[in-house]
Amino acid sequence: MLMNHSARNRIQGDRMTNEWVVVGAGVQGRQICAAVAAAARVAGDRLLGFLDDDAGKHGQTVDGWPVLGPLAWARSHPGPLNVAIGIGQAQTKRQVVAQLRAMGGHLRFPPVIHPFSCVGPSVALGEGVVIQPGSALTCNLTVGEFTIVGACSSISHDAQVGAYNFLSPGLRIAGFGIVEDDCVTGLNTCILAHVTMHSGSISGAGAVLIRDVAPGDTVVGVPARSVKKAAAG
Repeated sequence: MLMNHSARNRIQGDRMTNEWVVVGAGVQGRQICAAVAAAARVAGDRLLGFLDDDAGKHGQTVDGWPVLGPLAWARSHPGPLNVAIGIGQAQTKRQVVAQLRAMGGHLRFPPVIHPFSCVGPSVALGEGVVIQPGSALTCNLTVGEFTIVGACSSISHDAQVGAYNFLSPGLRIAGFGIVEDDCVTGLNTCILAHVTMHSGSISGAGAVLIRDVAPGDTVVGVPARSVKKAAAG
């Protein structure tokens, strides 16, 4: 479900304090946790800690936050619980989200917007989206569910970003650019206006995309060229 950014702020203004957990206590989870903690401080929410199915982490403290237990811990939590997914890989994240959704309607997946980012009032964000610090999302654009927008990224007017994407820091998407689902962009990727990254495609660090990228393809360089096509040739 997509929600207009300004409408989301109005809803939050009338609600009780929320409790949050972050799923995944690895590297990606730690970064998501930092964003949740910063947003929670501003909103007056409470971050409880991590959930992770690695039993060896249970009872440990990671970056100052406790690892509370496995995913199943969320099932018995009394009352509503906001969940942020600290996993980058799309297939694994889809499986985890399906498990959590099956646990009941008390689990919610609001977008996480770091307070040091800028999200325009006409931006629509899906469930579980994470916007990391220093990022700017301007106007009339969409970001699909459970996509991670890395730090210091810029997504311009009328862009369309699908679901379960991992967008590394420094991404630039020009107006009317499109990223479909399950894509990965390397550091400082630049996607020019009206260019589409089709589902499952990957861009290398610093790639400049001047033409569409085929589904499942990997491109690198300036301008970006297909690694698979080069290998075949």
